[in-house]
Amino acid sequence: MQVAIESKPSIDLIDVLAQIRRRVIAVATAGWPELGSIADSLFANPLSPFALLPICTSQAASGPLAPAVRAAAALLLIEQGMRIVDDCADGSAAGAVHSRLGVGRAMNLAMAFQTLGVRELESLPIVPRRRSAIRTDAFRSMLEICHGQDLDLQAGARSLAEYQVVVERKSVAAYEWVATVGAMIGTDSPALLARCARCGGELGWMAQILNDIAAVWFPKPGEEQEFTKPGFPVLLGLHLDHPRARALAQLLRDGPLDRRQLCALLDELQVRPRLLTMALDHRDRALAALAPELDGEAPRDNGPSGLLRRVPLRPQGRQILTLCLDWLLHDGIRLLGS
Repeated sequence: MQVAIESKPSIDLIDVLAQIRRRVIAVATAGWPELGSIADSLFANPLSPFALLPICTSQAASGPLAPAVRAAAALLLIEQGMRIVDDCADGSAAGAVHSRLGVGRAMNLAMAFQTLGVRELESLPIVPRRRSAIRTDAFRSMLEICHGQDLDLQAGARSLAEYQVVVERKSVAAYEWVATVGAMIGTDSPALLARCARCGGELGWMAQILNDIAAVWFPKPGEEQEFTKPGFPVLLGLHLDHPRARALAQLLRDGPLDRRQLCALLDELQVRPRLLTMALDHRDRALAALAPELDGEAPRDNGPSGLLRRVPLRPQGRQILTLCLDWLLHDGIRLLGS
């Protein structure tokens, strides 16, 4: 694990988060007024700093701020649509839209959010070739995420390897896409786009690990008794060469699961510190991917003359990402507690 020391970025991130949220509400309201009111109730105020991911990669790739704000708003609308569908499919109830408005209306709202998000990406004020590239990547990425969701909705992963395939197609693909959209606003460089996509992918692994830890040890109010498909904690525990792994397997076979007994077994297997170490390693690799020069050397692309040219990333992108990750992990010690 590494500790990154970054200077303060030159843009006001609190104001940028407010701009993104205002754009989300404005785009939803343009769909129809009540949709704007629903969006206002669904999106946190202030937004999570992770809404800044496309800002990070756009700044790293020398992109202008205004289109990146609109892209971030578009991606949040698309994500909200996917989240509503996911909640309907999983039967999640605590705070879910369908628990208040019904499944039919929730699914209709999900389609509206996704439609508006895609339309917003289509209208970004950037050069046409980059807007076309964003469109092509959006279709590819959304299908990949839907494929991962379909795998997740089936019987469920039976091994750590199977679950990693689901996570890669669903969560990792989503974060790669968000990071790439931001980068595409500022650059056509394949080398820089690959670096930003790698950053997003590492964040996708990190986020899924942290979410899975929270789902087992820190369930949402009203979901304390629920335990559905196993994620990283259970599948890693089963994967370990440890005598108590057999007791975990027996507990899963016996069902229904007692959460306290499950957590106690996983703690005996030291699953939480293992997973948190993995998550922090992914964090470090995400930050390294946005380093101005990787291993002391900037990536190279073919220039107009056909000669290789250096194309370093700007440090501002990693500065913003460092602040976001510091916020996310500021109480990370809680994840290791009881």
